[in-house]
Amino acid sequence: RVGAGTFAARTGGEEFALLIFDATAEDAMAAGERFRKAVASMTLDLGSGPLSVTVSLGVALIADGDSVADVYSNADAALYHSKVKGRNRVSLHNAAAGDGSALRYRIYAK
Repeated sequence: RVGAGTFAARTGGEEFALLIFDATAEDAMAAGERFRKAVASMTLDLGSGPLSVTVSLGVALIADGDSVADVYSNADAALYHSKVKGRNRVSLHNAAAGDGSALRYRIYAK
């Protein structure tokens, strides 16, 4: 369930997009972290025993002049960063930091 001003959609096999309107980077990261923690705290019982699940998230903000493809690509890059850094985390794409910057991503981790 998502709140007012938010749109969720499935974009691929195991990938989903969540659009949060009028959110700051801090708002978006906090929302991602709440979602990550909620998923990690759940246990699924599929009949063969309990199964724990985690999620990796990538966050990107829309900047002036960005196309939908730009934002999606930036969020996908942040998602990849979360996966490479150990999964079960939220990474923020910071376009202003540039491609080579070590400060490009802000990460919330386990």
